[in-house]
Amino acid sequence: SKIRCHLLTCLLALTCLRLLEIKVKGKYSGGTIMEEMQNLNCVLTWNKGEKSPKVRIEDPNPIQEEVLKALGYAIKDGWVLQI
Repeated sequence: SKIRCHLLTCLLALTCLRLLEIKVKGKYSGGTIMEEMQNLNCVLTWNKGEKSPKVRIEDPNPIQEEVLKALGYAIKDGWVLQI
């Protein structure tokens, strides 16, 4: 059952990656997308008086920007905003 679970996980990951390739209109391969997104750093910040932390993402490069837009995020003045 562990092998089947691993196989299912791999197939789902490859399917998601392929769908992401299609969303960016085939401009970038799955390998390029994975490599670029691995280089995008983020940090959790917890402001005094707030109940939950916030995720802050560094300024994305143009490829990361396109992938983030395909995932439903908006980039405005260097800030990544969730839609």
